[in-house]
Amino acid sequence: MNDLLKIILTGLVQAQAVYLVVSSSLAQKLKSRLPKLPSLLKELWDCPVCTGFWISLILCKGDIYQTLAVGFLGSVFYELKEKFAPCTKCTNKADFSGIKITR
Repeated sequence: MNDLLKIILTGLVQAQAVYLVVSSSLAQKLKSRLPKLPSLLKELWDCPVCTGFWISLILCKGDIYQTLAVGFLGSVFYELKEKFAPCTKCTNKADFSGIKITR
């Protein structure tokens, strides 16, 4: 398998893993059963970019260049899935309305 195809397939795997960890109802149920999690860990668990990076790092076995490439592709695939094929049964109900982004 050539390197480009391997990175693309790993990006797809990463995107699906991120979706399962961040957005699935199963993950939400698991988080509700772990009330003692530190707030930083809960925040990381709810962030698809943060979760995606760590999943990419594991999938790429620490190779930073592959990690960044897979993380980028995985983010693109994740966003495409969220926009064009959202699952109404497995939606993250987190409220992000209080978050303010400043420049």
